[in-house]
Amino acid sequence: MKFLAWFFAVIVFFSSFFVAFSYNLHQTFLTPEKTKQALVKVDFYNQIKSVLKKDLFENGSASSEEVASASKAINTSLDQFDFQPKIESLVADFYQGLTQKDGFAVNINLVDFKNIFISNISSATDKQSVDEFSTSIPDNWKVDFVNYSAPLAAVAFIYSNYELILVVYAALVLLFFIFCILVNFKYLRLFFWVFMIIGIFTLIQLALWKIVNLAPFLASIESQGRSGVGILVDNFADYFKQENIALLFWESIYLIGASLVGLIVISLIPTKIGSVPLHETK
Repeated sequence: MKFLAWFFAVIVFFSSFFVAFSYNLHQTFLTPEKTKQALVKVDFYNQIKSVLKKDLFENGSASSEEVASASKAINTSLDQFDFQPKIESLVADFYQGLTQKDGFAVNINLVDFKNIFISNISSATDKQSVDEFSTSIPDNWKVDFVNYSAPLAAVAFIYSNYELILVVYAALVLLFFIFCILVNFKYLRLFFWVFMIIGIFTLIQLALWKIVNLAPFLASIESQGRSGVGILVDNFADYFKQENIALLFWESIYLIGASLVGLIVISLIPTKIGSVPLHETK
């Protein structure tokens, strides 16, 4: 029984960090609905307008009159065009892509927006200027995830098996608890010490998340699709980082607090309770 108690102690200890990551990722945005909520929270729909303006004027070759006309036209176009359905379609494409075994790419089609913009600016400037401004805005922002097959495979596994992961983990914890009881009631110290250590390591993980720099890991994505993709990726990375830190904080507090209470309760129970018949027949 002691062997089994320690066996499940090791399994629960190491699996807890994967389960915590899965839970935090799911709570943050690993569902289409939560991803859409995250887009609103990071104010992406307003920021994408600034990105398009930057892409439009970054060449700096237009005259001040042309820039003024283009600025007015793009403001009008942004008011007339709703990006949200486009982005939400992109979200659906991403989660559909997670179910595929091979790599996949997603893209934001900007052709409809360009047509509205060209229509608004055509009456205010000449054809050559219209063509120059038109080429300043890409037809689409495309992101290929070919360099992220391994991380995406892990994310896809969590997305497809989230409920199963929680059920299996709960079963492991229950078995760990049962085998500790079967050894000796006082052996529950092992149970609570394991979760105390998990809570402490969770605090350490929280501290590491505060200093981790995700930019090198995300560089391949940010280099695609011009600045709009960079804005989206940076916002999502920062959002996940902050939300994950908050979740890790409360998870560590609950784990350490509950484990401490459990250890205190067990230490206060008389030792003679450990000599019940169950102990003699283990």
